Amino acid sequence: MTESPDREGAAVSAVPTAKVTGGKRRPLLLLVATVGLVGAGVRLIGFLPVVQERRLSQMSLPELARERSANPEDPRVLYYIGRSLNRAGRFAEAEGNLRHGVGLDLESERLRDEWARALLGVGNTSEAFSQLRQFVGTHPSSGPAHLSLGKFYFAQKSMPPAYDALQKAVALSPQSAEAWAYLSQTAGMLSKSEESVQAIRKALALEPRNAGYHLLLASYLTAASQRDEAGREHALAAELDPQNAAIRGRYALWLAENARDEAGRRKAEDEARQAAQLDPNDGAAQLLVGRLQKDAGRVAEAIPALTKAAELSPEEPAAAQLLTEIYTTQKDATSAARWRKIWQERQSYRTERHALYQQLRVSPNSRELHRKMARLLGVHGDIEGSLRNYATVLRRPPDSVPTMLAVVRDLLEGGHVALALPLAQKAVDLGPHSPDAREALGDALLQSNRVDEAIASYNYATNYIPTRAPAIQARVNRYVAAHPQPVTPAEKAYREASAIANANVGLSRSSPQALELAKQADKLDPGNVIYLRLLMRLQFGARKMDDAIATARQIVTYTPYDAPTQALLAVMLVEKAKTPQELAEVETHLDAAKRSPEADAQRRYGAGLLALARKNGPLAVTELTEARKLDPNADITFFKLSQAYQLSGNAAAAAKALAEYQRRQESKRVEFGLQSDISAHPADPARYEKLIRFYVGQGRKSEAKVMREIARRRFPSTKHP
Repeated sequence: MTESPDREGAAVSAVPTAKVTGGKRRPLLLLVATVGLVGAGVRLIGFLPVVQERRLSQMSLPELARERSANPEDPRVLYYIGRSLNRAGRFAEAEGNLRHGVGLDLESERLRDEWARALLGVGNTSEAFSQLRQFVGTHPSSGPAHLSLGKFYFAQKSMPPAYDALQKAVALSPQSAEAWAYLSQTAGMLSKSEESVQAIRKALALEPRNAGYHLLLASYLTAASQRDEAGREHALAAELDPQNAAIRGRYALWLAENARDEAGRRKAEDEARQAAQLDPNDGAAQLLVGRLQKDAGRVAEAIPALTKAAELSPEEPAAAQLLTEIYTTQKDATSAARWRKIWQERQSYRTERHALYQQLRVSPNSRELHRKMARLLGVHGDIEGSLRNYATVLRRPPDSVPTMLAVVRDLLEGGHVALALPLAQKAVDLGPHSPDAREALGDALLQSNRVDEAIASYNYATNYIPTRAPAIQARVNRYVAAHPQPVTPAEKAYREASAIANANVGLSRSSPQALELAKQADKLDPGNVIYLRLLMRLQFGARKMDDAIATARQIVTYTPYDAPTQALLAVMLVEKAKTPQELAEVETHLDAAKRSPEADAQRRYGAGLLALARKNGPLAVTELTEARKLDPNADITFFKLSQAYQLSGNAAAAAKALAEYQRRQESKRVEFGLQSDISAHPADPARYEKLIRFYVGQGRKSEAKVMREIARRRFPSTKHP
């Protein structure tokens, strides 16, 4: 229906600006409408893809996390938070976000690329390769798809297939500077020198201010003895990115090798010192600073830099050699002998590694040579190289459990415990039922002086293969005997809390005394996961849910592969969850709990609660039924199962489950009464006997055994059932 002029006038006159009469109505209406459109336009600009992309690309990681909470299903947000996490080296967190993003946008090439980078970061080489090959197969005309696959091959040092994929990438996407740069490096690795230079020049034509590309061209020109042009490219790279330690370090090295006078050497030292300041962990920069200072006769200044270089690059002999020369000149025989020994060991390793490399060039399919190389690299802490060679020996992917375990054993033999532990945990994550993986993790934990955790991992292994128990026990005994540890105040509090908690049976799961002792242990030794797990269990038993959730969050921050804690955290959170975002977080923790069968009962229970929260009755019934099978003693499962059946419309099954829950609750009331009798009459042995008979009648043998032991200690002359 068309509005009348009167209606239109009424609408305009409602604007509290001025009194409008006669013919001025329409101009004012037009003005108001125009202002409205401008305002709407300003608001709409914020939702334009290009504006959103720019806004997200400039956000910090905490800002992106908040954005994800507000928009958990936006693939752009997931891409940028995944990219930021990758750059921070937090590959496991990035992988989950990017996997979800790919699921939401299957056609996104950049999401696929970042996801592959995250998968490689967590060691899932096979999955990275599989998803990239599948994407290329479904998108054969996509230049970015071939680029991602080429980058994967390049990272794995598989140059011929990388070269083929990157040639396709530049043919399909000739405006991709990144594709030309990767092709340049790959061609160089395949001794195609002229092609590598042409390719990097094409990349620079597209991105003339890319410092990394200028550095790459400088390295090619240096190899071709084009000294002057190489120097200009090095200087330009350093000028374009002055805060990049690697670029400044490479420029410093070039200056040192090409210095013609004292001024050139001073400039080289200045650049090297700048690189070392930008990245204090750059061993090559420290070595160059020390070498230049030594050559200039400033030996006292050179010693700290060379010592740090030797520590930062534990396999390289150059710094140790220079220190040997310095201390020999200074007639410090003790220091000279120590550094000479280190130098000779490192030089021997380098010589052996080079000899094996040359033999493998002649016989690349020799499994025996690959085995020797794998072991040599593993003992000296080269994880990537050892994995690659063991993969050839075992004819398995680098991220398979047997391949990783072979490397773990060599790392531990070489004393690289800090490197072995995360790799062993990764092997357990991929093969949670593997006794070999559990034993290897136990070895890594034991050498990390985490004896209690090592024993738990060993127990899992010996449950599968009991014959291993004597050898493992002897291993633990030898370690404990060789590493006597005084009982710290934190450990003393933990042991007392644990003893009190484990002595309690039936309903008395969390005494206030045990809880206070557990808090004390955590305060004295913050971050100790063993102490935190006990504290969480006691907080949960005392129904201090906010405290238990906070403790659980700490635990999964330190040990994200702790499936039982992930499952319990999900259960605690789902009870409080109200929004879709909070329920999504519950699902994230449940997914993480799939890593280990130890958490299956709790995880299924949590999945049932999540289904109830989402009003999915049939799924809730399925999950809670499985939880009941896995843990038939959990009474609360029957109550929740009753709710699930009710939601599904099965009133009879709901009533039956509720009746079983009520029967069990009545049994608990009886148990509580018997325990109260003991508390009121601790000197009456008959009270203990009643509780023991109750447990026996219930089939609860472990509780009966504990109670019998307590009664025997208190009444040694009395017989107990």
